[in-house]
Amino acid sequence: MTKNVCEKCIYCNAPVQGGSQGDHVIPAALGKFRNATNFKRICVKCNSEIGRCEEQLLRCGPGVLFRRLVIPATHRSRGQPRASMTGAGGVPPPEVWAHFPDHKEAVTLTESGRNVVGFDHLVVYDDKDEGHVVRLNPNMSPEALRAAVKRLGLKKIKVTTSHFAKKNEHTSDLYLKIFSQAWPEAQYEQKPDLDPGVHPVPVEFKFVATDLYFRAIAKIAFHYYLTQSMRSLGNEDYFREIRDFIRYGGGKLAVDKFFIGSNIFSFPQFLSNMVPSWWHHILATLERDGTVFAMVCLFYGPECKGERYTLELGKIPGRIVLPKSCWAHTYDYFRPEDIGKYAGKVHPVSITALR
Repeated sequence: MTKNVCEKCIYCNAPVQGGSQGDHVIPAALGKFRNATNFKRICVKCNSEIGRCEEQLLRCGPGVLFRRLVIPATHRSRGQPRASMTGAGGVPPPEVWAHFPDHKEAVTLTESGRNVVGFDHLVVYDDKDEGHVVRLNPNMSPEALRAAVKRLGLKKIKVTTSHFAKKNEHTSDLYLKIFSQAWPEAQYEQKPDLDPGVHPVPVEFKFVATDLYFRAIAKIAFHYYLTQSMRSLGNEDYFREIRDFIRYGGGKLAVDKFFIGSNIFSFPQFLSNMVPSWWHHILATLERDGTVFAMVCLFYGPECKGERYTLELGKIPGRIVLPKSCWAHTYDYFRPEDIGKYAGKVHPVSITALR
């Protein structure tokens, strides 16, 4: 008979049952990985509250794009879940803009993450030939269209052109009617359409985040360190500041305190000119001269080197040096055709310090 060992939560000191699942170091929404070690010294209440930070990480950052490219399977849903672009934590979802030769327009990302689809819109050009986009819909009134253009604050309009995402004769006639009623004296000139098919176009992503985003990264780094180190439990006073940041936040000042600009980790197998054949995450941590450092790199793969963050988690008093004080693992995704119960597998990797 196995007896559950009662421990204390490092955040609130409440009892934690030894049989509890604990925290997934890599958010569960990014997939369940074989050989992954969960962090157990956190109570259900704190795990739930702190886990809300991950919503911004998953919905408002580059992970929205990469989750669609990688398509991880999760234990929370069967099949291949859609990466939500709804925004979280008081910030909007990512903006996606396509750059055309004569203007920039808002577009939406497709399920695959590799294509974008435009919206019906009007491009209004000022006297400097700069294009300003007004989104259209066939049900808008001429007054609403005039008001939308007026909100651009342009003193002089040189010319306007229209672009329809799904051009057909019916919608074209509707928009022509709205345009002619909004500006009876204006002359409308139809620009030639692109040839049918898929066209390459430069795309710009705009992400907005608060300290919730960085608290989620800090949680990953801190909990990963605590699953590897035998020296620290996580409730020590020298980790109080990082615990408070993860639990309560602290704005830009706190982010700047824990997230250091320089990278101190080197992975020879990842820094070569070889392009990874598939996607993975990289976690690393080391204890050096009494300071605990950690690195989180999400979505390192064939088309991106990933978001890499280096953190200073705290300073351990004393000069005791343990035989092993650095650790690193990759969370390697399986190919989509190979995904079953697990999205991937965890592997240990070599790590060296740059300084």
